[in-house]
Amino acid sequence: MPPSIRSACREKIRSLIGEYGFEAAAIELELVGAVDPAELAHAQAMVETALTPCRPEIAKRELARLRASVCTREADQGNLNLTFAAYAEALIEYPPDVVITACQEWAQRERFWPALAEILAVCDRLASPRRRLREALRANPTELPDYTETRRLVAERDRQWAEAAAWRQAHPELMGMPADRLPRREIAVREQDRRPLRDLSAELATFRARFMALSTDA
Repeated sequence: MPPSIRSACREKIRSLIGEYGFEAAAIELELVGAVDPAELAHAQAMVETALTPCRPEIAKRELARLRASVCTREADQGNLNLTFAAYAEALIEYPPDVVITACQEWAQRERFWPALAEILAVCDRLASPRRRLREALRANPTELPDYTETRRLVAERDRQWAEAAAWRQAHPELMGMPADRLPRREIAVREQDRRPLRDLSAELATFRARFMALSTDA
């Protein structure tokens, strides 16, 4: 992909609950930020070329190779031409390299001839990244999110960390010292803080006397 397209392409991730707990799956692609129009057109042409449908003769050739590599049922021996025609009609919707890779993967992994749905599932898996990229290139690029506040908070955090590190370097004698041995600092006491604490026992006695009086009246 061209540089601006490669840097702007992002995956949308969705969390799924699978057999073994939460799993992350990429569901589609999107372009985030500004992209060069010429590079976008070039990327679209590249993807369309990569998704060019397969020719029938290529599909039938790969099916013949697959047939020679796996086992088939006796009932299918006499209907090979019909089977190849039906399979090839479905496979020509995929790019030629996808069809070739799908047939090779099946021959290397399985022993028996695949059902049509099985070989198409392999083709869908192989062609899915290209299709997702094509949909992303056809959509309008989304704007980049505003990270101004996030950058400000990160800068403030870094400043505080730098101040704390500088203070530790300037006072190495205080690092690891017990709290009772740290130098005491004189703290200015405000006038309102000099007032004595309220006598809670006197207030409780007053409240108890009022409660008993109310109980007697009742």
